Amino acid sequence: KSSRDITGSTDRITLTPSQLTEIMEKAVESRLYNKLDFMASFFREGTVSQLMAKSKVKIVWFHDWFPLKDPTYALAVDTANKRVIVVFRGAITKQDWSKAFDFKLRDVKNPVKEDFPGRTERVGIYSGFYQYLFRRRQDTGTTKYDEIASLAHQYGMERIGADYTLQVCGHSLGAGLSTVFSFHASCEDRFVSHGPIKVFTFGSPYCGGHSFADAWRHQEMSRKLQYARFWNHNDIFAHIPDNLLPTSRGSKFRHVGIGVRVKPVPKIFKRWRGWKPRVAYVGAEGSCESYFRGLGNFALFHTTWPWKMSRMHTLAELQGRVMEGAEGEDDSAFEYLNKTISELYELLADINFRTARA
Repeated sequence: KSSRDITGSTDRITLTPSQLTEIMEKAVESRLYNKLDFMASFFREGTVSQLMAKSKVKIVWFHDWFPLKDPTYALAVDTANKRVIVVFRGAITKQDWSKAFDFKLRDVKNPVKEDFPGRTERVGIYSGFYQYLFRRRQDTGTTKYDEIASLAHQYGMERIGADYTLQVCGHSLGAGLSTVFSFHASCEDRFVSHGPIKVFTFGSPYCGGHSFADAWRHQEMSRKLQYARFWNHNDIFAHIPDNLLPTSRGSKFRHVGIGVRVKPVPKIFKRWRGWKPRVAYVGAEGSCESYFRGLGNFALFHTTWPWKMSRMHTLAELQGRVMEGAEGEDDSAFEYLNKTISELYELLADINFRTARA
């Protein structure tokens, strides 16, 4: 008969599954979530399960009412750190996949009002991501972006106060939606008046072209956006759409934010520095540099065996690599790996957001 152990400073208590279930149900009913803190000891240090068990963040909204037509997302409130968290799910339904593979660049109105070098009235954004968030309802005329932004602000004001900040994250399709949502949210004072929007994505495809990247960089320089984009080196989905067609600016698509590339963990020679996660930021660049960067990121150069493609795109694979990268020898040679996202952006500000890597 299976059981679980609760290990305290002096005592150990063994629970049956039914007893554990009863404790969990009572904790949820009473809203006294600290009664579940002991569950963190069930999981390996640093795992997502352990972090969730230890977390004081509360999920306040979960939207999956129309999963065949709408994106699925959740909202959480972290009162200790005064932040509202928006989480977008990856592709599951047929509608999700149709948006994920709608590769066109859609020419849309630039939401950034301030003037900056190279500003254009319209920017190119990945069509599927944009349509999923900004398709207007026939009955109310509102968009999914309007709904999510209103709820995030409502819960921020009710549970935290006017000084809340916003954090957005997602995987795969959810990563693309996180990027487009955060870009537009950064143009609203209610979301950036007390700090930048912090964005964390995993396995994100390209989300826009050069005009989009220029506007995004301006928001970073204005301290309205901070973005860390994690991806597996041999995850083909993080290198799409095809970026071989040259334009007057170089490659057609541009990644934005700080990229954290995670290579496969070697079975031997783990001390070799090449396999450690690599941190890079791409600033303004010329057309030739842009094109050759896009060529180097061609999906077929970063693929794996067909039977491994799906696994390379999973969060489990990415988390395993990141955890391995955090272990081992002294990381003094990897200065950027030991910085918070805010510290990294301070470094970028010092060099005027030029290209940097480590």
